[in-house]
Amino acid sequence: MKGLYLHCGSAPTDLNNINAAFTPQATETHRPISHSDFLDTVEDGLSRSGLTVDSRSYGMSHDDNRMFSLFELSREGGENGTFKNVLGIRNSHDKAFSAGLVCGSKVFVCDNLAFSGEIKMNRKHTTHIMRDLPNLVYHMIGQVVEGWMNQEARYEGYQATNLDQSGADEIVGAALRNEAIPPSKHRKVLDEWSEPKHDEFKPRNAWSMFNAFTEVMKTSPSQLTNRSIRLHKVFDEFCYSEIESRIDSYVPDYSVEDVEDATITGQLGLTYKLT
Repeated sequence: MKGLYLHCGSAPTDLNNINAAFTPQATETHRPISHSDFLDTVEDGLSRSGLTVDSRSYGMSHDDNRMFSLFELSREGGENGTFKNVLGIRNSHDKAFSAGLVCGSKVFVCDNLAFSGEIKMNRKHTTHIMRDLPNLVYHMIGQVVEGWMNQEARYEGYQATNLDQSGADEIVGAALRNEAIPPSKHRKVLDEWSEPKHDEFKPRNAWSMFNAFTEVMKTSPSQLTNRSIRLHKVFDEFCYSEIESRIDSYVPDYSVEDVEDATITGQLGLTYKLT
């Protein structure tokens, strides 16, 4: 894995340093979760969901108060030869952001990363936070797995959608309107579409166009998560008919009925309406 793309300003680190990071004392209004406890719970939830962690990258910033991690994952029967699923993880002790997960993918041939949605966990720091943490994380991972199953259908739909120059121009225009890419980079996207760096993206379909965007977007990693989520919205709308017939359902094995003072917010999976 080429570095930690999730957050600019985070210094690469290892698990030993994360385990040694100081967790502030709980107060009446703030009960921080240690980075290591959150990672351990995520690892357990991934294992229970049948997912294997193939590689891990870690980063910390702001005197170790903020932790970021990127996992490359696989699951039995889930290899498609086109992309690998990745999971972004973050946690903070300084109230900068909630503990959260972000669902994404990395294309094998070019190492391009794209994130399709984010799930954030917000739980009041009351007495039973550590009791509730596993079910909250399992709930989040359940939504991530469902999003990935949709993602396989999504990328197959992109590959099945033929694209001429008129369609390519339409997608670039929609991406600009939805702020998926800045105006200064639209010409680079069209150049990459016209003459792709990788032979795998020479077919004239929406998948090749999508990778023209992500090839250009990886030069600005600090904006990658938000922009690639917006980009998926554009392509999901354009390729709707090819995606819809490929979607399967996933029934997760978790329960959050007894969890107190918690909300899980965010969106994964397919979005068909431009916003």
